[in-house]
Amino acid sequence: MAPRGVYNLLAILCNKAIHDRRLAQVAGRYSPISPKVTVAPRLTLVGGLGLDYSLSHKTMDGQRSGSAQANRGMRYMPPNRLPWEDNYQFVGPNITADGVRINYPFDPTFPADVRFVIGSGRHLVRPNRHEHYEIAYLYSGSMEVQIRDRRFHLKKGDVVVIGPNIYKQFLYNPRVESRLITLNFRPEVIRSGAAEGEEEIYLSSFLYQGPRFPHVISGDRALSREAFQLLLKIHNELPARTVLDRLAAKTYLRVLFLLLARRFRGCLETHETMDRKLQDMDRLRPVFDFLGERCGEHIEVKDAARVCAMSASYFMRFFKQTTGQSFRAYLTGFRIEKAQLMLASGETSIAEIGQRVGFCSQSYFGEVFRALVGMTPRAFRRRFRKRLSRALQMPVKPATPARTPESVSRGQGGFHLPRLRKGPASAE
Repeated sequence: MAPRGVYNLLAILCNKAIHDRRLAQVAGRYSPISPKVTVAPRLTLVGGLGLDYSLSHKTMDGQRSGSAQANRGMRYMPPNRLPWEDNYQFVGPNITADGVRINYPFDPTFPADVRFVIGSGRHLVRPNRHEHYEIAYLYSGSMEVQIRDRRFHLKKGDVVVIGPNIYKQFLYNPRVESRLITLNFRPEVIRSGAAEGEEEIYLSSFLYQGPRFPHVISGDRALSREAFQLLLKIHNELPARTVLDRLAAKTYLRVLFLLLARRFRGCLETHETMDRKLQDMDRLRPVFDFLGERCGEHIEVKDAARVCAMSASYFMRFFKQTTGQSFRAYLTGFRIEKAQLMLASGETSIAEIGQRVGFCSQSYFGEVFRALVGMTPRAFRRRFRKRLSRALQMPVKPATPARTPESVSRGQGGFHLPRLRKGPASAE
């Protein structure tokens, strides 16, 4: 017999489905169905315990289409209906010398966030890692992602799973605009309220990613479709201000994590292996501090190896195995990213910027910058300022029900479009 708590949970969710109309609103807003079609949430018990979280579409003649038709409707969401934002302005400025992503703007009461980002080869976002967990869904376009020292080709519908403290870099095609839907979260969203041992099952796909872990799910249309729908539903519940919001968002998160746990079982490493990886990154911490303090100086491999108390040959192998890049490539990427920030935020001359980040001549600086970013430093500054000017001049729109995004606001990590405004909260 199922525990009483499970039935209580399902009862609360069913009550939410009946009285909370926001789930129906987001389905009606995103699904390319005739305006005459009304959408109603349908929650049913499957096998006595499971939860069918699909939406049923009710037509004018009273007939309900199955979940397959609802799934097809949500797959082809018009891209202009989603709050897309520039990937570089949101990610790039928040990466430290050791490649750690900091200051992610989580809601402290429920640290989970869904973003819709646009990326192209016009910016360099160097390899970075973070303590939170990440899932990425390629909505459109094609690109590559480098995770540690491996590179994966991504096509539309692929899902990427990235655990904590793993170096990764999304490599955008300069001729193709790609759109990613990303879910970033801290483990507290699952660990809070979970029974002892359950949280490790939910998070197993993130916690035990070894060097050969298959981070990319490609070619599985069923899982891709389910992941996409769940990401939209999680986004619709955020920010999770009420108990029912948090309960619904947490339920969708657990369904998504269980799908991944089943997919990746048999591919996971042990605690000992993961502890060893963390120790490897700690060994490189002195060299990252060294780069942050002396980036503008002439730095050789032997200088960095000396800081870590290693021989030059062993240091080069160890550094690439840990970060996925050679030391020289990492140093060059770090310098170019600092140059991008200086070009975008000040009036310093291009020649002086090149010298400050460690390039011996302006011509060499321009050559390396163009090779990595896809344009000259002058063109980058001009393009960035034009985009920033448009963002500042965007008029503030009055609040309207559910469909209209809020005006552009300045948040952490640069200017970006906020998420869609939610409908009125239901009474608890």
